[in-house]
Amino acid sequence: MIISPLILKPNTNQSDDDWINTLMPVGTIADEYPVLDTLAWHGGYNQVANGNDNVVRAIADGKVIYAKKDFELIDYEGSKSHKACVVIEHETEIGDNVKVKYFSIYMHLRQIEIGLDKGRKIYRKQKIGLVGQHQNENKIHFEIVCDQANLTKIIGRSTAELNLGTNGRKDVVYGDIHFYLPSGTKFYKEASATNEIYTSNMALYMCLSFKNGKAYTQTYKELGKGIFQKQRTKPLLVKYKLNDKDKNEREEYEYDLYKYSKKFATATVSHSAIFELFRFGRILNVAVEPSNVSTISHWHKIPLPDNKEGFVNLNTDAIKKFSDGDFPHWVGWRLFNDDPTPDSQCNSPLLKAWLDGNKDGKSTNADLKNMLGDAEVKFRLSRTICQFPTEWSESLVETQYNWVTQKSDENPNPMTTADFTKFKKYIMDLSFWDKVSELPVKDKVWHFHPREFIRHFRKCTFLSNEEFARCIPRKTQSKGSVSFNEAINRVKNYYIFYNHFINKYSCGSFKRYAHNLTQTFIEIDLFQTLTEYGKGRTNVYGAFYGRGFHQLTWAFPNYSGYGKFKALPQHTGSYRDSRITQTSVHKNADTGESEKWFPRFDPNIIETDFNHASEASGYFWVSKSFRGTSNMNRVADCHYDEISIGFNCWLLNGGGNGYKERQEYAKYLQNILLDDELKTGEENYKYPAMGAELQRWPLNISVKLIKIGKVNYDFI
Repeated sequence: MIISPLILKPNTNQSDDDWINTLMPVGTIADEYPVLDTLAWHGGYNQVANGNDNVVRAIADGKVIYAKKDFELIDYEGSKSHKACVVIEHETEIGDNVKVKYFSIYMHLRQIEIGLDKGRKIYRKQKIGLVGQHQNENKIHFEIVCDQANLTKIIGRSTAELNLGTNGRKDVVYGDIHFYLPSGTKFYKEASATNEIYTSNMALYMCLSFKNGKAYTQTYKELGKGIFQKQRTKPLLVKYKLNDKDKNEREEYEYDLYKYSKKFATATVSHSAIFELFRFGRILNVAVEPSNVSTISHWHKIPLPDNKEGFVNLNTDAIKKFSDGDFPHWVGWRLFNDDPTPDSQCNSPLLKAWLDGNKDGKSTNADLKNMLGDAEVKFRLSRTICQFPTEWSESLVETQYNWVTQKSDENPNPMTTADFTKFKKYIMDLSFWDKVSELPVKDKVWHFHPREFIRHFRKCTFLSNEEFARCIPRKTQSKGSVSFNEAINRVKNYYIFYNHFINKYSCGSFKRYAHNLTQTFIEIDLFQTLTEYGKGRTNVYGAFYGRGFHQLTWAFPNYSGYGKFKALPQHTGSYRDSRITQTSVHKNADTGESEKWFPRFDPNIIETDFNHASEASGYFWVSKSFRGTSNMNRVADCHYDEISIGFNCWLLNGGGNGYKERQEYAKYLQNILLDDELKTGEENYKYPAMGAELQRWPLNISVKLIKIGKVNYDFI
């Protein structure tokens, strides 16, 4: 899935949180989700936009299933709103063979792009139209909804809370890693089970997050009625020592995870398996990581109740493991489908209890306004996933809204018959649901807060087959044209494995994804081969030619290093490539010396087994040494430009092979995967020469852009 807000980021260097919080702030009680101050269900979010920010864009690739191009302003009691509306159906993937469908709804538009009609394909960041007027303000009503079947696939359950008796999904894993720590869990002063300082008397819930090379821990406890509380305002920064020589603790746990996990490897537990254990809290696929890691401790210092801190070993059977892909209820993701009434008034017992500030069992309008104005309550409500009828079905208007004519605690000023007639006409003028057969059943619609849905799925970098194919340029300067159907066929057998590689080794960042694909495209000829053309016959490295997504090359140290990382078993019998025998010697790229390869593994597995093609690429990416450190993610996290791309080209390839094309692919991928305004057509750009000046970067920050390149941005 790839998704972004409906209005572009004004500054591409802005963090996701800053962008989303600025663009989609927690609004007034009349704009928010899922209820208003009359306790009426409100299935979306009212997005305010003024000036240059009034262009509405598709949040993801999809298909237009409804476009109402009626730009009349309707007047309801002096409050004017535009009638135009667009509905988009989105189909994507969020994990291994987990295909999901959801819908985005954009109401109160004052203009819709020409040609944007039912059946039209639309792509993320493409223009839909312009923000119109809603109740005399420049804003639109924006919803994200799905049906029951897709809700179960999206969040992995149909119950209000997660099942804590088993680990979470393995086929859908992204974002933060979460742990359920049952009552009775022991905590220690240090990362050793020798100095116990605390035993929990309640269940605790811990989060491990990776961000910009660092890692953080946070802990939650339940206060009651499904409400959870963080144990620190700010999470704890993970600190560690790589070896006994370290006098001070280091603070780049994610960047150093390859080095840190290496010291725990044993004769029976591979370095790779420990890396995965520390990355995800468990082994996701024992076929890929067969080592038994039960003997390996996974220690982290975490916040505890009463302002305490302690170390806990997370690698025990009692502690259950999850990810953001499981929508943990302790960070707020809770299902509400307990409203027994068919109208648009919220009668969910639990949600009403959340809003009962004085605990008197009543929901007066004054109490509701007070509670809905509380920032903590607003955030809690924004993570609710609620099932209730749509507001926009013509055939449900009478059933939905008759309650507004009746006096109650929540509705102290009921409408008169005449007022209700006017109100019904207003709703009917805006309604469309019954005209769109593709939408969920009108009285059983699951709603997400659009802001939180987008924020959440920005962490999911699992690209679908179509999204991945879109990354392959339609037209290149040296490789000719590749149709979209051809791209689909090229990547269909590879994209799942590439997603695994990015998730494990590049921790879910589309900027890192773009850096990786930039290199991969030239290395494997836009996904036409996993094997170096010519198979090294004219090269010194010979039989240890390029294989895998990043074309691992040289027997020593790269292939040999990968074998150690994976603890691959020794080989018996003959090798697939006859140039490798039990007595043959092969060059070391670093020393120039020759060494016998046998009895190490057969390198052929990296071109024939897609798991190894993926793992070998990840190994090289995070283990690559430079500037006294390692991990190419360090470079990918710098500003995405021609210089950082060029530097990673040098690290991965060591020279200028395909350098011009790599720069071209990087430009194209920036258009598809990052958040700049969507471009089409051709553009010239400048990039640095491959040479000593670039190779000194970032020590030399004045790298000159002296070469001229051209990119074609067309993606359809």
